Amino acid sequence: MEYETLKNGTRVYIDETIRFGFDALILSHFALSKQKQRILDLGCGCGILSLSALDRGHGNRFVMIDINEQAVFLANKGANEYRAEHPASLPIEVSRQDLKSFSYPSKFDVVICNPPYFSVHSGHLSRDILNMAARHELRCTIDDVAFAAHRNLKQGGSLCISYRPARLADAIIAMRNHRLEPKRMRFVRNDATQNPWLVLIEAHLDGGIGLDVVPDLIVQDDAGGFSAEMLSIVG
Repeated sequence: MEYETLKNGTRVYIDETIRFGFDALILSHFALSKQKQRILDLGCGCGILSLSALDRGHGNRFVMIDINEQAVFLANKGANEYRAEHPASLPIEVSRQDLKSFSYPSKFDVVICNPPYFSVHSGHLSRDILNMAARHELRCTIDDVAFAAHRNLKQGGSLCISYRPARLADAIIAMRNHRLEPKRMRFVRNDATQNPWLVLIEAHLDGGIGLDVVPDLIVQDDAGGFSAEMLSIVG
């Protein structure tokens, strides 16, 4: 087990199989930018989405769930350390739950999820079951994520996900099947000459029709380093 330190000192614990990438940091910044939000983190992994928001001072209640026991252990370790260093910190709950059946007593402002990007019929499956579950839809599908969001969001609340552009249609169909209307979308590309490798989507429960496609996030500058915006995300 080791850890990565975020911009303002929050530690995120990882191991050989449960880690995080730039897509998680990008999604957290896209989705969580307000102080007074109740946030449900589905399939939280090491807790990077919520811990990154806490590190930036956003959100006022966090519930993180994952079906994987080791992921819950790592997320709990990060959350407990944050609490110890911030005695007046916000409520943070971490528990082992299956998002397909999870239902909380009160509703959330935001449900956030970095779901498996690939169907079980695409790509080469990893020999490691944890990596397979993180990358391929073995334990949950995009439809499962949309239904879990529908079940746990307050009216007008938002589901925010990152996904592969090649499966954008699948994401929109799943959202609309569960009364989640896509309202904001942003593509991420390495530079202006390359196709996007990630799409960020925000959908509102029972939202009206109307989609705002905001300018792309460009990861690299002309010299091949991080762009100014990407530097502000990764610290």
